[in-house]
Amino acid sequence: MNTLNYRQRRLMVTLFGVGLSLLLAGLTPLLLAQAQEPTPAPPQATAAVSGAGAIFSPSSEAITPTGEDGYCVLCHSHPWNTVTLQDGNLLNLYVPEELVAASIHGTSSSQGELGCLDCHGDSFPHSGPTPQDDRALRLERVSVCFGCHQDQMIELENGRHEEAILAGNREAAVCTDCHSAHDVQRVAAQPELVAGICGDCHIGSLSEWQASPHLNIGPLGCGTCHSPHSQRLRVGPTTTDLCLNCHREMPDIFIHREHSGGETPIECVQCHMFVPTTPDAGASVSASRNVVLMTTGHTMNVETLACNTCHEELVLSGEWEQLRGTGGGQAETVSAEEAAEAEAQARDTFLQLIQGLILGLGFGITGAAIFVTRGNERRASSNE
Repeated sequence: MNTLNYRQRRLMVTLFGVGLSLLLAGLTPLLLAQAQEPTPAPPQATAAVSGAGAIFSPSSEAITPTGEDGYCVLCHSHPWNTVTLQDGNLLNLYVPEELVAASIHGTSSSQGELGCLDCHGDSFPHSGPTPQDDRALRLERVSVCFGCHQDQMIELENGRHEEAILAGNREAAVCTDCHSAHDVQRVAAQPELVAGICGDCHIGSLSEWQASPHLNIGPLGCGTCHSPHSQRLRVGPTTTDLCLNCHREMPDIFIHREHSGGETPIECVQCHMFVPTTPDAGASVSASRNVVLMTTGHTMNVETLACNTCHEELVLSGEWEQLRGTGGGQAETVSAEEAAEAEAQARDTFLQLIQGLILGLGFGITGAAIFVTRGNERRASSNE
């Protein structure tokens, strides 16, 4: 009986030892792999750059809200009140009081309600010639906004819209084109509304964006990637930096490996937002908003034209034939790389299978040893 108990104890100890050894053998690679995972680097901050603007410049002094309307409403509260501009068109002078009161400059403003005199001054009767046209008036009066909105002015300086105006496109947007003059509302938390406002001019870009994957993956809009005031990229000095701010992990496919790891890596937009160069590409900057729509690449679709445009240059220069002659075909190298990658994946899969079997055996043997030990103890106590 003692010999049997001794043998049982040895068997239990052996089973425990084997089970624990298998568990240790199975868990060790997992722990080592977890310890070797790299820690992602923190994102680097980028500094904003501003320049001296010619269109967007501050007014003489900051505006202090008084809410004073003077006698303005006596004339400007009549819907039929108009003035004839020099080009012969009529300018509507009607401004409903409730429209201003419901704006961010109205009764809900934390800075105090703005009155007519705060922005337009108290000169009456109005002197001087009437503006040449409505556009000239908008371009002239935009400086009033910068008495308060200094931060936005810094962004607007040398922005894309100002560059277009200086290049002769008087239709490029200023403050009142996007925000209106009196019915100004908050739009920062409404990306779809922002996109709609941008789409009033950028019709082609809006329609392409609405057909892109970006439309249905979250609260994205034009202002997510582009600063609404400078139209520059929001993140990083390059477009790829902007893309990687969201797309932190690119799919590990051949195209990405070949085009992102060389001495001169290709930017994301060169494939995903490819726009063919045409002789009349400059026609998109026009003095009229009724322009011929040109593709801007906002669908994010990769077309074969993007591939052919780059690789056609290799064919014309003779470099492609040279590569084919010296390399015996890059396809063979690619095939070898893909074969090696497939072999490595198969090996990893086999190792994972073996590791799972080891862990399963470890848990099974250890559990069996515990179960048998407890059963023997119960039988021994019942015999006594």
